[in-house]
Amino acid sequence: MDHTKKIIRQVKSSQLYGALIYIDLNGFKRINDSLGHHVGDELLIAVSKRLQSAMRKTDTISRIGGDEFVVLIENLQPSAHAIEEDANRVACRILKDLEHHFELSGGMYRIGASIGIAIIDQYDTDPVEVLKFADAAMYTAKKHHQKNICFHNIEIQKILDTRLAIENEINHALKNMAFHAFYQPQVDLNGKLIAAEALIRWQHPDKGLIYPNDFISVAENMGVINQMQETMLIEICQTLKLMEKNKSLHKNFRISINISPSQLKHNSLPKILMKTLNTFALSPEYFMLEITEEMLIQEIDKTVCILNELRRLGFKISIDDFGTGYSSLAYLNTLPVNEIKIDKSFMTTLTKEPSSHGIIDSVISLSKHFNFDVIAEGIEDVKQFDVIKQKEVKGLQGYLFAKPMNQIEFIDWVNAA
Repeated sequence: MDHTKKIIRQVKSSQLYGALIYIDLNGFKRINDSLGHHVGDELLIAVSKRLQSAMRKTDTISRIGGDEFVVLIENLQPSAHAIEEDANRVACRILKDLEHHFELSGGMYRIGASIGIAIIDQYDTDPVEVLKFADAAMYTAKKHHQKNICFHNIEIQKILDTRLAIENEINHALKNMAFHAFYQPQVDLNGKLIAAEALIRWQHPDKGLIYPNDFISVAENMGVINQMQETMLIEICQTLKLMEKNKSLHKNFRISINISPSQLKHNSLPKILMKTLNTFALSPEYFMLEITEEMLIQEIDKTVCILNELRRLGFKISIDDFGTGYSSLAYLNTLPVNEIKIDKSFMTTLTKEPSSHGIIDSVISLSKHFNFDVIAEGIEDVKQFDVIKQKEVKGLQGYLFAKPMNQIEFIDWVNAA
């Protein structure tokens, strides 16, 4: 840090550029945990020696903790482009040196590294900030496995800062039960209610209603999606019990719930769902579980196994946003699917682009062949409705019929229907 302070002063006084390289070893934990800490120590010493041999005398190398190292480039350059090229050359040399096998306690082992680079210019004043920028770039490199080296920039930091703020707010929201189910009705061609899709919304105390696109991916990475889904499921069960009490819950009614990719990877999903349903004495037959095409092609055998178990319990399965992913007749024939939802993007172009008709007709024909029901979502206006009602679809969903509503609004809507 003392060396970095000195470089920052030199950069400011001379209007030159420096760089800090942040190195994180890939595979160190595996070796350290499986072979023991003494072998992990051997590896760190061996890595240190390779870094020293790869560096110039003008550069400073430091191990700052665990399996993380930093290299401070003290050979200042006259332009940002020149220092970027210099830092990239050093980083590439480091990666190449670390590619070779390490001989540890009689065995041969290979590791890799993820590298983040922060450029030091005249605007930098704090070595801690520079280290933070390089660290952030390293994590970006680690996230994108094909890219071992990543440069930091202000946009990356803004994204990371925003993400951290959202993570803190999500944890607070979970404690305060701020996530709620909003329901968008699905109707048949005569306008009669047949189902509803439960959509998660975040009721933020300052920002108002926040939609899932702004927080679901963060929740997935945080590992709290199951907790979020459980909160939703409890509220959905409460809604169904209210409908049951009002005698408006018909046997063929379904509530659609979106299942996330991380949930579908766990064999415990059926057990988790059934635990909540049993608490409310509700049958799985009231639930339609929505998954996307992209989720289906990942670990297909495991996915089919979990879906079969869910079907055996009585849940219905729907493929959401159909037509936008990687449809394959090979897997469609093996999947325990009840329903296909035509993506709303095709509805948007329905009255403008003739090709949309061909896609929709093909999906309907395919569904008929496999005995799937078809739901058309995203019906926004009468013109779209006039076209789609001529086709063989079971249900319709969209703002033309009803917007997503909170529990009270939805119950009132059902009672008035």
